[in-house]
Amino acid sequence: MRKFIFGLVMVLIVFSVAIFPQEKKYYAGLNVFALSSFIEMDGAGMIGSMISNSEYGISLNGGYLPTKNSILEGRISIGKPNKIYWATQLHFGYNFFALKHFGISEMNLYAGGFLKFYDLFNSQTSIHYFNIIPYVTVGYLWNSSDFIFDLRLNQTLYAVTWSTQEHTKAGSGFFFSPFKSWAPVLPNLSFNVAYRF
Repeated sequence: MRKFIFGLVMVLIVFSVAIFPQEKKYYAGLNVFALSSFIEMDGAGMIGSMISNSEYGISLNGGYLPTKNSILEGRISIGKPNKIYWATQLHFGYNFFALKHFGISEMNLYAGGFLKFYDLFNSQTSIHYFNIIPYVTVGYLWNSSDFIFDLRLNQTLYAVTWSTQEHTKAGSGFFFSPFKSWAPVLPNLSFNVAYRF
């Protein structure tokens, strides 16, 4: 299934490049910090989680710029946060450049909102932990005619969660940090590099 999803994303990117080569209203890229999950050393998982928006392994993103002041974006992330779990994520959202839109500044500062579906699979017990998590973004975009560099903070707000474990039921609640014991509110960072087409 994972290979199928990855293959489908690649076909869509190639198809989009072939159809829309002149407009450059689309982009495809990578969350650079998500690659940190391939580093196996003590503490790397927690630090990697904080600097990668809790995306692990290969984290691809693609977007459409319907206007000069907005972005529609989708993200897919597939990887291992540690030796036991496998994480698959799909994100969809919208970022808005309010300062540019209202003529206050030409800065590429934006804010937005996303919805994330997160499947955390325990490879030892074969139990899936499913989550739907809305989050907000604040970031800055550097762009050229061909490339986009995007640095953003992502703050989770709420979580709806359920699992395939027997005798459990779904739950929901406010969710501001995966490490509540030492940081009750903890935004995550991400750095994305993308190619425009």
